[in-house]
Amino acid sequence: MERGMETGTGGWTAELNLELALRADCTRVTKVSHFGPLRIQRPFYPEADGTSHLVILHPPGGVVGGDELRLSSVLHEGAHGLVTTPAATKIYRTRGPSSQLRQEFQVRPGALLEWLPQETIAFDGASADIRTKVRLAAGAKFIGWELLCLGRPAAGETFGRGRLVQRLELWQEERPIYLDRLDLCADGAVLEAKWGLSAQPVVATMILAGGPSSLSPLIRECLGRLHESPAGDVVLDDTDRPLRLAASDLDGATVVRYVGPSVPECWRAFITIWQVVRPLFSGTGATLPRIWNT
Repeated sequence: MERGMETGTGGWTAELNLELALRADCTRVTKVSHFGPLRIQRPFYPEADGTSHLVILHPPGGVVGGDELRLSSVLHEGAHGLVTTPAATKIYRTRGPSSQLRQEFQVRPGALLEWLPQETIAFDGASADIRTKVRLAAGAKFIGWELLCLGRPAAGETFGRGRLVQRLELWQEERPIYLDRLDLCADGAVLEAKWGLSAQPVVATMILAGGPSSLSPLIRECLGRLHESPAGDVVLDDTDRPLRLAASDLDGATVVRYVGPSVPECWRAFITIWQVVRPLFSGTGATLPRIWNT
């Protein structure tokens, strides 16, 4: 298995650069370059409108201290790409350098990017700097999410050591629409405080930009259909525990935030929202990537 050049910190670098363009009513990958263990699977076309479904592959299956992974993608005018991952991204324990993950997307006029990766799991003792930047041209659209799980709660493992810094930025040309920075230190106050994560291991953000404005009422309505407790709180399981999710309408985007105990709970809520709002962005219903079913 080919690996990238050493970073000088004991890790390895990997880089993947993509360009997607509309060709004869179908979105094609027109340019691709890679370095190290970062690839794309052969594009899938499960939708009648020619939307390209891309799966980003990282063959090592996990990120260790000192690794640097970089993904950049340009969607040209009129293109529609859905980008996902085959499984969770695992950030393993390190006793030395931090790992770096960088994702940068440029979406040109009339294009739609759906950035729908599976969750990132930070193992106890992990250290990483994760940055995602999306730049939209006028008339471009974006649907995306990022889920972060601290530790492995299903296995009873907490995030007792380490540090995660996560940055998520959305720009329309040179205007910032949404800038978010999480600095999560295992021994810091943010993880436990009521004004922070309140001891919840999962935090996630979903962004809807370039489509209809004021989507938060629709989001609350669609989640309410899943299940309602006698008190009227929205819940997603049989515990009658309220779903810790909120939607806010900004100037140019709607942002949905989840803080809670469960990746499956968050995943189900985000997919429900995506299935409801997607026709408002693309004119077609949501088709789940086949990799999610494997």
